[in-house]
Amino acid sequence: GGPSEEEKEALRRRAERKREGMVARFACKKPIYDNCAVLNMKGELISYATRKKAEWYLEKGLARVVKDQPFTIGLTFEPVKQVPIDGVECRRNACVVCGHDEHYSRFHLVPTCYSKHFPAMQKAFRSHDIVVVCLPCHRVINARYSNVHKELQREFGNPTRKQASVGSVRKAARILLNDEVMMKVPETRKDELLRRVADFFGKTTEELEEDDLETAAMLDDAANDHIVSFGKHVTEELLTRESPTEEIEKFILFWRERFVTLMEPQYLPTDWQLYYELRVEQ
Repeated sequence: GGPSEEEKEALRRRAERKREGMVARFACKKPIYDNCAVLNMKGELISYATRKKAEWYLEKGLARVVKDQPFTIGLTFEPVKQVPIDGVECRRNACVVCGHDEHYSRFHLVPTCYSKHFPAMQKAFRSHDIVVVCLPCHRVINARYSNVHKELQREFGNPTRKQASVGSVRKAARILLNDEVMMKVPETRKDELLRRVADFFGKTTEELEEDDLETAAMLDDAANDHIVSFGKHVTEELLTRESPTEEIEKFILFWRERFVTLMEPQYLPTDWQLYYELRVEQ
């Protein structure tokens, strides 16, 4: 016969512990979007910013605090890029695919194994390609993205050189995100772990941010060693073509379109655009 009621209960408890472990390890510990209101010199709402960005404006003397709740700053200069007043909306801390507003993390539409090698100009608007995805949807898109990696391997061929193991980068990030474990880790070991993750993203340890650690901790097993070096291989190939900037922008568009096609997100921000900051033909 089938499993007994006791065995079913044991399996249920095991699955629940696994789910709780995933949540504790990967879900963001605080809201991703702070939605601090930013006003222009006329007192009109022009955008929302993270608390960190708002504090940066204040420290540089580029803004003043208008009110604390909700936290609102007023710019002391006229921004070059004007945003239509009626096109501003706050960001929801909820999955852009299914709308679930618990146990979510950041998801990079353009995988970091590619984007970390992009020129500075294309890295500048990377925030547009980072969205909120719940953990169940995160697992689904990771599996579907692995097939896209294989598709690109057929197009670009496989490089022979290797870089740091994805597994070692993922393990380092998971240790760094575990506060209980980190209390027992010596400083020298912590520095070593930070360097390993920072190298993966092409950053210094000082430039490393919490969302980098969360992204590294969620790296899928499909993104094995050859995928890491493959990302650099693809980017280098694009940059050697006749119109490198256009090729990189087409590649960004390729991943945005893949995400929309594969996941059919129902809750993308209304101002999210496929062609945002891209000059390729529509």
